[in-house]
Amino acid sequence: MRALVLVVHITAGGLGLAFGPALLALAKRPEWRARAEVAYQVSVAVVCATALGLVALRPQFWFLAPLAVGTEAAALAGWRARRRRWPRWRAWYIRFMAGSYVALVTAIIAASVFSPVLWLLPTLVGAPIIEYAAARANGGRGRDLAARDTPR
Repeated sequence: MRALVLVVHITAGGLGLAFGPALLALAKRPEWRARAEVAYQVSVAVVCATALGLVALRPQFWFLAPLAVGTEAAALAGWRARRRRWPRWRAWYIRFMAGSYVALVTAIIAASVFSPVLWLLPTLVGAPIIEYAAARANGGRGRDLAARDTPR
């Protein structure tokens, strides 16, 4: 049983890693981006569900459950920000979707290398890039989004 869940988990994670960059590449083609976004959402949901299944089979890895749920929550929040057009939705979409992608990359590193220092690498590299992209998403040039979007 564990082997089957693990195969599904790894396959979904690989697909998620493939669909993440597809979202960037298809940003200017809404009809294709929407398909890639659904595929990404499904793959992250399967990764989350199978991670919880693996934790149930091996309870000593309980600490991975909140990370899996957090990754899924970030992906869903990004999707919802775009669908609902929250204030500054583009910046939030970038933060949440890219954050969930960073979590997928971190999971690959954590599964491959037992070095908590290396586990921080995707966040240390990704966070400044994500914030830069989020600041530019709504027309800013690195300025604080909250200050720019306050009514005058």
